[in-house]
Amino acid sequence: NIKGQTNETNTYSWDTVQSTTAGVYSADGNNTRLTSELRYDVTNGPDVIFKNMNNSLINRGAFVSNNDNFILENVENSLVNSTNANTTTEAAVDLVNSNGNEIKSNVFRAGNVGGNDAVVCDDASVDNIIESNTPITTYVEVTPDVLCIGMSGTITAKAVDSNQNDVTGTFALSLNGQEVYTSSGTTLSYDYTPTQVGDLEVTVTFTPEESGYLSRVNETVISVVEYGAVISVDDVTADAGETVTLTASVKDVVGVAVTKGKVTFKVNGKTVKDAYGKVIYAKVTDGVATVEYTVPEDYTGKNFTITAVYSGSSGLAKVQNTSTLTVNSPEASIEFENDPVTASVGQTVTFTVKVTGDVSKVVFKINGKTVKDANGKVIYAKVVDGIASIDYVIPEDMKAKDYTLTAVTMGSERLTAEQTLTIIKQ
Repeated sequence: NIKGQTNETNTYSWDTVQSTTAGVYSADGNNTRLTSELRYDVTNGPDVIFKNMNNSLINRGAFVSNNDNFILENVENSLVNSTNANTTTEAAVDLVNSNGNEIKSNVFRAGNVGGNDAVVCDDASVDNIIESNTPITTYVEVTPDVLCIGMSGTITAKAVDSNQNDVTGTFALSLNGQEVYTSSGTTLSYDYTPTQVGDLEVTVTFTPEESGYLSRVNETVISVVEYGAVISVDDVTADAGETVTLTASVKDVVGVAVTKGKVTFKVNGKTVKDAYGKVIYAKVTDGVATVEYTVPEDYTGKNFTITAVYSGSSGLAKVQNTSTLTVNSPEASIEFENDPVTASVGQTVTFTVKVTGDVSKVVFKINGKTVKDANGKVIYAKVVDGIASIDYVIPEDMKAKDYTLTAVTMGSERLTAEQTLTIIKQ
């Protein structure tokens, strides 16, 4: 951003700074291009001065000043477009003895005027095209989204510009096509009690006090519903064995936090209980109810439904909602559970490994050769509760020495573990 303040200087000194300066000053040149998304914020001077120039351009950017935003003096065949300029004076663009220029497709506000009216030309400035410049856009925000039948609520409308600055003007409020209220200022407030459930058509027409802003019509729908509670439940991601917080939010239909009643939770259809087997009733405080929950070890790598049930209270009926508990799969790993085996030929030995992750089978290899049964078929060890194990008879033809025993997981990810198998003489 370019920001700053320019002060008067002594015009009789050797100071070369003009008594009024600008964010950008360019003179006696051609084909100058000022094009960027910068914000120019200048006090006591214009944002841009072009003097004695041809075929130049001011494009894009936001310009704020308490002086004219752009002064073009003795400028020809140049273009100002796609800018956003705001000044407290009566001219966003001041053309002085400038001809054949185009000022178009900008957003201008100058004092109480906007759009094309914010461009000023002196009598010596001719053949300039000034078109498609608009005042500052105005937005009308209408609340609430929901009202309750038989209960008084306030319909509010607020007028702001694109920078969320308040805009003053006149509001006209219509409900279901009938005008019911008018108001002046930056906001409108109207108390209304719906008499039937359904959609309430709301139209707010806003006319700005200053012509530097655009008028705006906002058409929206407010839902009229029976009064009641709404419960939502947070999703949870955790590891097996981890203790987590289950959280439910309870509000009424217009979004006000409920401060009474209790919530029970279920995970995978089982009601959450304390260490003594008693159901935990979580009190609703400021619209929130929570319980601590330890994820069972056997839930690993799966998704489960969390159900929260609000018990209801005076004027509020029982409601429930669900979310998801995602239990992470542990990182895959494999390691031998048994000590290194020492055996002789003909002896039956047991190879056992501990496995984590998404693994269902394991094979064993001795010096790189897969272990097979007496019929020559590969022996697959199924993983049960994280353990894979096989019994193996040491062949008669194995020589007495050390071998490398390798366990290999089967699946998309191959993991291995090794230990020494020692064969001794009988």
